[in-house]
Amino acid sequence: MGYGPFLVTSQTAATADGNGAGVDLSQLTELAVFLNVSVSTGTNQELRVWLQDSADNVNFADIAEFPLAIATGTTRMSWTDLGRALGKWVRARWEIKGTSPSFDFTLKAAGSSI
Repeated sequence: MGYGPFLVTSQTAATADGNGAGVDLSQLTELAVFLNVSVSTGTNQELRVWLQDSADNVNFADIAEFPLAIATGTTRMSWTDLGRALGKWVRARWEIKGTSPSFDFTLKAAGSSI
């Protein structure tokens, strides 16, 4: 059965580092996550985005890093057999660097279960 797409995080005019809220993936066995950067401004601007997982929605650890974003575009990552690959919860973590950087971006996911 398919789920999604569902939103992991959406940021408008993001200029600083941050974390998204945890999303429960306990019903999924496969997952695809899409990072879409729709606005990228500034000088030498960089956006780094990680997917983190957690068993308890409190203590998170980085599990995957998207390629460095310096311009607009979409990047995809995917996993199968989530019970062995990811914790119950996931969230986004991001870092923004550069001179007067600003990014609009979303992290969306779609998945399936048995």
